[in-house]
This record gives sequence, structure tokens and C-alpha cells, in this order.
Amino acid sequence: MRAVYALVDADSLEVRYIGKTIHSKVREKQHLGRWPELRLIILEREPANLNLAEKRWILELRRQGARLLNQTHGGNGASFLSDATK
Repeated sequence: MRAVYALVDADSLEVRYIGKTIHSKVREKQHLGRWPELRLIILEREPANLNLAEKRWILELRRQGARLLNQTHGGNGASFLSDATK
């Protein structure tokens, strides 16, 4: 399933990261294996344009003051991830 997701702190409910994936269950296991205090929440399922949807969510949450850990504005993907991981 293609999706835009948020990683949310389980205690504070603060959104910390916005990502996109074409394999949501795989990404969830990868993230939660590294950061068990976070929860993955699907924000948008099967968007028409995955890159634009990720950018839109990052922009909106930053506009609302979210302290996101994203290092980019989104949409470009992490070059070090394989397609299978994304």
C-alpha cells in the first residue's frame, strides 16, 4: 500500500517525522525497531501523487509548528533506501 505516514511520540503524541512508503508494513517494522517509543500513523492512503502528498503534509505540519525531524521538504526520497525498503 502506498501511503504518507507520521511517526508520533507515543507519550507526548507529538508528530516527529513525515514519510512516504510503498510498503507500509515493512517501513513500520524498520522504524519501530529503531525507535520503539514512536508509533506509525497512516495519514493518507493511496494518494494520486505520493511525492506531492508527502510535501503537502510536511508543509502543513511545519506551518502548524510541528518540530519535524525531516531534513528535506519531502518528495525526493532518501537516496540510500532501496525501492523494496521505501
